Amino acid sequence: MADDPNRLSKLWQELKRRKVVKVIILYSTTAFIIIQLANVLESSLNLPLWFDTMVTILLIIGFPIAVIFSWIFDVTPEGIQVTVASHKNESDPSSGQKKSQKILTNTIIGVLLVIVAILVYPLIFKEKSKSNIHSELERSIAVLPFENESNDSTNVYIINGMMESILNNLSKIKDIRVISRKSVEKFRNSDILLSELAKELNVNYIVEGSGQRYGDQLFLTVHLHEGLKDNQLWSEQYQREVKDIINLQIEVSKTITNEIQAVITPEEEVRINKAPTENPDAYDFYLKGNELVSKGDEKNLEEAKLWFEKAIKEDNEFALAYAELSILLSNLRRYGNSLPLDKISKYADLALFYDPQSHLSLLAKAVYFQQIREFDLAIQTSFSCCMES
Repeated sequence: MADDPNRLSKLWQELKRRKVVKVIILYSTTAFIIIQLANVLESSLNLPLWFDTMVTILLIIGFPIAVIFSWIFDVTPEGIQVTVASHKNESDPSSGQKKSQKILTNTIIGVLLVIVAILVYPLIFKEKSKSNIHSELERSIAVLPFENESNDSTNVYIINGMMESILNNLSKIKDIRVISRKSVEKFRNSDILLSELAKELNVNYIVEGSGQRYGDQLFLTVHLHEGLKDNQLWSEQYQREVKDIINLQIEVSKTITNEIQAVITPEEEVRINKAPTENPDAYDFYLKGNELVSKGDEKNLEEAKLWFEKAIKEDNEFALAYAELSILLSNLRRYGNSLPLDKISKYADLALFYDPQSHLSLLAKAVYFQQIREFDLAIQTSFSCCMES
């Protein structure tokens, strides 16, 4: 037992000597960036739903391969060579190389078997999974893009904002698995049957909605379907003042939760009932900015920046607006804009100050750490973000 600390110390030194630790850090950082990029590409290029999942799986498979290769091999001025063990037997200079080659061969075979298993498993159990989808995904739900029934296309941002806010509220409940907006956005204006859509998204429940605005009045219709059976479980029509939009979103979210009999913890209910702002004008500005962000490109981001700044001016404790603005400024820097990093950090910190439990506040800080190349902190904060969401 007394030798254990020495063994751990020797192992750690050997890992550093063989540059395994360096490879782990670089691989994790690069993988994080690639996963974020895959999410963006899937949405912006309308790639298949499995694209980002495939990228993630490949990166997971690649991790042990990278670690093993970094242990066995080293990049030298003479090229890639087998790393010589620190305790190598000098009397047999080829023994270490032969052993390493044997390990490498066995490793490659093992990795190939794992890849084959991953590819074959879904095919073998595909039909079984379909037959058991109802029991396995009892509280899985997709909120489809709401339809704007108003003749005024400038009101689309309100209807889309309603849809996204309801989706985000449902996402705060651990008892419900919610499909992301980017995954359902490609089905906007689609004629696909709800039963087929439920199979495509692998969910049991589907929410549809439509709305329109007349002056200061908002009309909203929401339907809840049992997807595989194409059976409508619940439907409601609402008429509220636009200034009451936040309370309406909360009401609809909680009604859907009750209809599918999901369990809400007291902490989750507090988070759902918490209004992002008490200022209707600030929230309206925020929704306008958020709609432009969803469209992407530099011009829309520049315009969205102005709306988020207006929202903060109306409510200087608006955490969501601070978080969105911080992330937006980071994205603008990728277009070559020389925006100051201290502003990005300031807005992320204000978002965390006013709402430290918001996953968007944590994401804003993680994106800032990525900007300043503090990748370890970015990964830690992103992990916290995932736990919160």
